[in-house]
Amino acid sequence: MTTWIRDNENPTLWAVMRREGLTWQIVHNSHGHAMVYLSLQTAMTQADRLRRQAERDAIRVTKYDYSAEIVY
Repeated sequence: MTTWIRDNENPTLWAVMRREGLTWQIVHNSHGHAMVYLSLQTAMTQADRLRRQAERDAIRVTKYDYSAEIVY
Protein backbone atom coordinates (compact mmCIF):
# COMPACT_ATOMS: atom_id res chain seq x y z
CA MET A 1 0.00 0.00 0.00
CA THR A 2 1.14 3.54 -0.72
CA THR A 3 2.43 5.49 2.28
CA TRP A 4 0.49 8.75 2.27
CA ILE A 5 1.28 10.08 5.72
CA ARG A 6 3.79 8.49 8.07
CA ASP A 7 2.15 6.69 11.03
CA ASN A 8 -1.36 7.14 9.66
CA GLU A 9 -2.95 3.71 9.40
CA ASN A 10 -6.18 4.97 7.80
CA PRO A 11 -5.32 7.86 5.47
CA THR A 12 -8.18 9.88 4.03
CA LEU A 13 -8.24 12.39 1.17
CA TRP A 14 -11.10 14.69 0.22
CA ALA A 15 -11.69 15.65 -3.42
CA VAL A 16 -13.83 18.50 -4.72
CA MET A 17 -15.87 17.11 -7.63
CA ARG A 18 -17.95 18.78 -10.37
CA ARG A 19 -20.63 17.07 -12.42
CA GLU A 20 -19.74 16.98 -16.11
CA GLY A 21 -22.71 15.54 -17.96
CA LEU A 22 -23.31 12.08 -16.50
CA THR A 23 -19.96 11.76 -14.71
CA TRP A 24 -18.20 13.43 -11.79
CA GLN A 25 -14.72 14.89 -12.36
CA ILE A 26 -12.19 16.21 -9.84
CA VAL A 27 -12.05 20.00 -10.05
CA HIS A 28 -8.68 21.48 -11.05
CA ASN A 29 -7.42 24.87 -9.91
CA SER A 30 -6.04 27.55 -12.21
CA HIS A 31 -2.58 25.89 -12.12
CA GLY A 32 -4.01 22.59 -13.39
CA HIS A 33 -3.68 20.77 -10.07
CA ALA A 34 -6.49 18.54 -8.80
CA MET A 35 -8.31 19.95 -5.79
CA VAL A 36 -7.60 17.14 -3.30
CA TYR A 37 -7.23 17.87 0.41
CA LEU A 38 -6.17 16.18 3.64
CA SER A 39 -8.65 18.27 5.63
CA LEU A 40 -12.43 17.99 5.25
CA GLN A 41 -12.81 21.61 6.38
CA THR A 42 -10.53 22.87 3.62
CA ALA A 43 -12.36 20.80 1.01
CA MET A 44 -15.73 22.10 2.22
CA THR A 45 -14.49 25.70 2.08
CA GLN A 46 -13.38 25.24 -1.54
CA ALA A 47 -16.64 23.48 -2.45
CA ASP A 48 -18.66 26.35 -0.95
CA ARG A 49 -16.62 28.83 -3.00
CA LEU A 50 -17.33 26.87 -6.19
CA ARG A 51 -21.04 26.52 -5.35
CA ARG A 52 -21.38 30.30 -5.48
CA GLN A 53 -20.23 30.13 -9.13
CA ALA A 54 -22.15 27.02 -10.24
CA GLU A 55 -25.38 25.18 -9.53
CA ARG A 56 -25.41 23.81 -5.99
CA ASP A 57 -26.06 20.22 -7.19
CA ALA A 58 -23.07 20.36 -9.56
CA ILE A 59 -20.41 20.40 -6.79
CA ARG A 60 -19.69 17.77 -4.14
CA VAL A 61 -16.93 16.60 -1.82
CA THR A 62 -15.92 12.94 -2.07
CA LYS A 63 -13.98 10.93 0.53
CA TYR A 64 -11.20 8.57 -0.55
CA ASP A 65 -9.56 6.28 1.98
CA TYR A 66 -7.11 3.40 1.95
CA SER A 67 -9.80 0.93 0.83
CA ALA A 68 -10.35 2.94 -2.38
CA GLU A 69 -6.74 2.70 -3.53
CA ILE A 70 -6.35 1.73 -7.18
CA VAL A 71 -3.36 -0.31 -8.25
CA TYR A 72 -2.52 -0.25 -11.96
